[in-house]
Amino acid sequence: MRLNKEVRELALNMGMQRSRDRAKRRSMSGRQLMLGIGADNIYGVDERGRRVDLKVDIEGWRVLVGFRRERASRIGEGFVEGDPIPSIPVTVLTDVYHAVRAMKHIRQNHVGELEDNEILCQNIDALHAMLYLEGGRLDENRLAGIRDVLDAYNAEVAKSESGCKLLADMKMDKALEMMNTAIWNRTTFKRRNSVAQACTLLTAFKNRYLWRDGQVVGIDAYEQVREDGLRAFRDMRLKGVLLDLAGKLEGEEGLGVACTLVSDRVMISAMTVAQEKIKLGKHDEALAIIGACGKALKVDWLRGKLRTAYLYAKDSRAMGRRGWREEARTMLEGFARLLGQRNTRYILDELKKTDDSYMRGDGKTIAFMEAGNAKIREALSGDPLRRALAWVKEAEFAGTHVEALHKELTLEKGDPKEPPARKKLLEEAGHDFEQAAMALATG
Repeated sequence: MRLNKEVRELALNMGMQRSRDRAKRRSMSGRQLMLGIGADNIYGVDERGRRVDLKVDIEGWRVLVGFRRERASRIGEGFVEGDPIPSIPVTVLTDVYHAVRAMKHIRQNHVGELEDNEILCQNIDALHAMLYLEGGRLDENRLAGIRDVLDAYNAEVAKSESGCKLLADMKMDKALEMMNTAIWNRTTFKRRNSVAQACTLLTAFKNRYLWRDGQVVGIDAYEQVREDGLRAFRDMRLKGVLLDLAGKLEGEEGLGVACTLVSDRVMISAMTVAQEKIKLGKHDEALAIIGACGKALKVDWLRGKLRTAYLYAKDSRAMGRRGWREEARTMLEGFARLLGQRNTRYILDELKKTDDSYMRGDGKTIAFMEAGNAKIREALSGDPLRRALAWVKEAEFAGTHVEALHKELTLEKGDPKEPPARKKLLEEAGHDFEQAAMALATG
């Protein structure tokens, strides 16, 4: 739709005014928070020294992050603007490595949402300016064309789960009603009056979109502090894991630790397969996988955790209820995350996906971790990890493969003596993990 110079200038002025209003709202809603990390949670302290609950609880490997989800479906004709938008609390259980990535992606999504909001408002600005300047002179065909474009935008807005956007959608519905009235009015005065009312409603529509901007800015400031707190906790934990591994790989425990890193990685993948088996109702196959992993585990505490997941899977088969099935899958996912807290391959995957700049590049944490992992795979000749992962991905997974792998890696079969070349590789891997910890500390 071609726009004349006067319409373009008015649309541009609308966008500039919106930018000024947005900046004003941001300055009014922004708050400064300092960060605190306690023994079992992360909290903020505002500019007045008051403690602000950031709804992050940490216990062992578990990270519980709280959110509020808007119940936009409860916004109807009886809802009074200015009242709090209905919402419910939601908690997400994860681990600290994944939690940092999730928080970072949430904030990146906020940036994308604000950009999309502005693009939509700019498109409506052009139609709004045309109606304001020329509405009384437009015939029913051109008005119908503008209405159809606005209706298409309205259909997009109506899909939103944001309360503010649904309030905006209600204003757009009324604007479309006025546009229909203008199309059917045959007198210039009545048509101009209906178009003027539609323009007022379009302004109200864009204002409510601006409410969403203010809401996102406030949420983003809050999420930034949570993300920073989780990242600080993650790095503190990661440094401890790397230094612990470095000391063990360079000592007498080197081979055992290396074998555990590889077999844990296999079990993490096996848990994913077991979850899928339960989802498909193939409980016997899932139980075979879980049982085989349990036999390979040497730590009683971990075996106890996996046994709990086994019992849930067994009950899920017996009861046949979806709730039990979902609970069993949740338990298996939790066990995989528990193993991941000591597994450099799992940690490395999460760090790469998070993509923090201070960890990337030569001489940085990720590079040293990759080098250490490569040396462990080389030390355990024949690349048993790759073979084991191939076993896991087979359609008919045989649980005995995990047991056989564990025996192979821990030298329960074959020559119990450790070759000097392998010992040297493991020591070098430990040195790489130590360097990774040092790089992490220096940023």
